[in-house]
Amino acid sequence: MGFYMLVDKDVKVYIEDIQPAGRKAIFFVHGWPGNHNLFEYQFNYLSQMGYRCIGMDYS
Repeated sequence: MGFYMLVDKDVKVYIEDIQPAGRKAIFFVHGWPGNHNLFEYQFNYLSQMGYRCIGMDYS
């Protein structure tokens, strides 16, 4: 489930939150010019193991 979060006036970041009920969270931050889709395989594998996976996009 993805959503935008307002962090300052006129500044939003996109958050992809996979398995919000997971027992432990892993936070993914990409480098330029990527986005949260770089972590698709990690999201799929780790969420099946019960982890909450949070990816953030910024620009």
